[in-house]
Amino acid sequence: MPERSSSRDPAPAEVKCSVIIVSFNQFELLKAAIGAFKANPPQFSHEIIVVDNHSGADVQEFLNEYFHDIRVIRSPANHGFGWANNRGAALARGEYLLFLNSDAEVIGTAVASMVGVLEHDQRIGVLGPTLINSDGSFQLSYGAKISLLAEFYQKALAPVIERWRYHWHRGKPFQKTTSWVSGACLLTRREMFAGQPPFDENMFLYFEDHDLCLRARAMGKKVVYFTGAKVRHLRGRSMAAAPSVWLEYRKSQLYMYQKYGRAFSLRLLKKYLAWKFGAKLRRLAHRSDPRSQEEKRAYEQILSLCGKSNS
Repeated sequence: MPERSSSRDPAPAEVKCSVIIVSFNQFELLKAAIGAFKANPPQFSHEIIVVDNHSGADVQEFLNEYFHDIRVIRSPANHGFGWANNRGAALARGEYLLFLNSDAEVIGTAVASMVGVLEHDQRIGVLGPTLINSDGSFQLSYGAKISLLAEFYQKALAPVIERWRYHWHRGKPFQKTTSWVSGACLLTRREMFAGQPPFDENMFLYFEDHDLCLRARAMGKKVVYFTGAKVRHLRGRSMAAAPSVWLEYRKSQLYMYQKYGRAFSLRLLKKYLAWKFGAKLRRLAHRSDPRSQEEKRAYEQILSLCGKSNS
């Protein structure tokens, strides 16, 4: 198990906002993310912290060719996205923490607008901007508390319905209270997590943003989606679509149902996953190429998580 974050209270804020970016090998994306921020930097004090999640090359050496004020933390191993963000948060000096994906590019004065909203309304604990795709189209980046019904809506209906709601406002900025916003770009208050890490390190990848937002709501804070700030999110480019990634998604999904959901929903989810991945395994039964073998191992582990075997 990786070492947990320190539970000490944070020192008084020395800057207004700390931007924390986790990087793993995709250095060109990282350069673009930092460059977009620096193209329109906020007028208040800020810092950028890059947490390198054990990349194959030296990210500090790479960044030094382009930027000279980036604080880099190198992890001795890849312990997961949440773990790396917690390392950055533990050393951050900002009053506000902006968690930004390496495949996300802030547009214009988005960061200043987001911080302004939190300064204006102390009831808001977490704020997420409008995420857009590389072609400028709407990207769904918020939703309801995790449940089987909420997941069905999120995947089957929300991409159409929520896009319509967004365009119905005809470009006028608005705020929407929600259960969670995407961790691709998420602003929160450092003071909320005094004595505890922002992210649950039991999840290696995926659903950490859901958990952080639900914990903020449990503190009596609002989670808000804000259309007055935009961020371009090149979804999926910061990681490979490998079977190991699919496995981590299902691990985190099952963990979240265990942590927040009812036992009945967890049982239903396990039955569904056992049926789905059992069928996938049967289709791969007679294939022996390296990719198929990798997929088989991931599917077998997912079945094991669901209490099933492939025998």
